[in-house]
Amino acid sequence: MKTLDESIKKAGVSYGIKIGKSENIQMNTEKIDDWISTIRCKLETKQFNFVFILLDDYLQYEGFYSPLKKHSLETMGYPMQVILKNSLYKNTMSVVSNILLQANSKLGGSLFKIQIPKEIKDKNLMVVGIDISALKGQNKLNIAMCATTNPELTEYYSSKSAVPIEQDENFNRNLCFNVSAFIHEAVMEFFKKNKNLPKGVIIYRQGVSKEQRAYLSDEVLSIEKMLSGKSQNELEREIYASNPIPYYYILVNKKTSLKFFEKEKMYGKYEYSNPECGLLILNDLTDTDNFEFYVQPQKVNQGTATPTNFHVAYGNLDMPEYIPKITYDLCYMYSNWRGPVRVPAPLKYAEKLAKAEHNLHQNSKHQLYHL
Repeated sequence: MKTLDESIKKAGVSYGIKIGKSENIQMNTEKIDDWISTIRCKLETKQFNFVFILLDDYLQYEGFYSPLKKHSLETMGYPMQVILKNSLYKNTMSVVSNILLQANSKLGGSLFKIQIPKEIKDKNLMVVGIDISALKGQNKLNIAMCATTNPELTEYYSSKSAVPIEQDENFNRNLCFNVSAFIHEAVMEFFKKNKNLPKGVIIYRQGVSKEQRAYLSDEVLSIEKMLSGKSQNELEREIYASNPIPYYYILVNKKTSLKFFEKEKMYGKYEYSNPECGLLILNDLTDTDNFEFYVQPQKVNQGTATPTNFHVAYGNLDMPEYIPKITYDLCYMYSNWRGPVRVPAPLKYAEKLAKAEHNLHQNSKHQLYHL
């Protein structure tokens, strides 16, 4: 543990991250309750910014990880990182550097920033990612939502809940969730931090097939009523009636059937290859009756590249010329990966949260503890 402590401090110097005093505790028990009790006692009696837990493979296989994660995310709400001993035996500094950067993200630090044009930054946009995931072995769906709370699009507020589902003719209707309530919470968090309301909301919604889109009308209608000040909730009407917030509701589909290639003639023959990163398709290959586009932000060296489809299905934000660029840029801001991912960062964070086993403590909602 001492070696890990020294390595983290050394890596911190390289990244300009200041590491404070630490306290090392060696546990000589295989009872998970003893571990959790010790952590709780330390957090209640002293102020710690972060908890690192070093496990060997045996304790991982004994099922230590899940209870520790639940205690961190759901029970007390504190940032924690579990590290396996074997992962430190090779390329120690590289592994420790990645661990430190992930810890920095969980504490609200930003690994990446995009150059936001002034005309977009002045709008104080809030970007929301929404994803759903089925819980294994349970008739439940996880619904996870992550929203930016600053104009630079680097800070987040998150929420998660599980809803029961029944595999019958009403299954598709279960895909509609009370998203408007979460967006209202996120808008209030935005206001607390910035002392003003966002002037626009971009919502990326994943986990809905084309056949299921017709069932989203209630979800979208509740969002529109709330942001326009026409909600049945008196407090929401008071806030938004005099400050209506325009929005875009964008459906995201990673399982598209279209493939795009770059064509080059060499030695009299045509060669086909995956496109370079940054591919944007806005021409006649898209549905001309709808506002949709394809983005492939990453370079694919193996297999065939599959671009992500974005369909701006609803809304009145009235900034269509900026949406493809914002979407592409946000694919570079996911802190868990050094490089672009297939969807914008807020949606990727929601996707990660939807697949997490545990719910969120109130403290966990204000940071990306679930990374």
